[in-house]
Amino acid sequence: MNCYIEMLQKCIKKIEADFDFSAIIDHNGSKGTFREYIVKQFLRPFLPLEYGISGGQAFDENGNISKQLDIVIYDALHSYIAPYTDDFIYFPCESVYGSIEIKSKLNKNSFMESVRNIESLKKLYRQPIDTYYVNPAKALKISNINWNIQATNEYFGVIFAYESLKSETILSYIEEIINDDKSKKEYLPNVIVLLKDQKIISRFHKCDDGMFAKHPLKHFDGFIVEECGENVLAEFIVLLFVMLRSIELKAMDIDEFSKKVHKLVFTNNKKDIEQIWLN
Repeated sequence: MNCYIEMLQKCIKKIEADFDFSAIIDHNGSKGTFREYIVKQFLRPFLPLEYGISGGQAFDENGNISKQLDIVIYDALHSYIAPYTDDFIYFPCESVYGSIEIKSKLNKNSFMESVRNIESLKKLYRQPIDTYYVNPAKALKISNINWNIQATNEYFGVIFAYESLKSETILSYIEEIINDDKSKKEYLPNVIVLLKDQKIISRFHKCDDGMFAKHPLKHFDGFIVEECGENVLAEFIVLLFVMLRSIELKAMDIDEFSKKVHKLVFTNNKKDIEQIWLN
């Protein structure tokens, strides 16, 4: 376990070097794409292959589409996707765990943009899931047994910033959003990584015993800033693991999808359907 943590501690030096190297790229779009690549390359070895990593957009059954998302973590084994390029996928929202917005420097404009992108994902509707799903495509149902525990299939949203304004300034932006519209609370990011400052801002909730517990998903009462030092990436990976472990997905309903496709076929094809009957 200590070797695992030491490896993550060394990763921060490589990421810092890669981000510093990318500063020589003049074109902002190319620079942003390269820095997204840096984070993807960091994440890939630490995530089991069942978790896919790509850029793209997500959509729901009502036709709503998210904004373009820097990094999407999705179910790569059981869910359905619509690949457009090698690194841009249209995701049925049922296949998505969450997204990560990558920022070279987190100021007010880039923070608000990241919040809007995360909100556009979190607003996508998907049906709730019960715990009888053993994987996104298979359900285990036993006669005469009711499942009372509702699994979590909310999306997570992360902001990963190389450089940033002070953490207290970021917290003030969060307060500003809530004061302006309290309904936006549920769409706020779950975790904000300030890499160079070696800090993480995460959700927390108040327990029944009066103590406070950090949990990036579900009900939360506020945000807490942690001084992580050289363990900032280790803490980020832990929080990411916690969120991925807590979220259960249910694959897109193929029966409903097939009905919609068949309806389009019959609507667009005005000719009679050819048939042959065999004895």
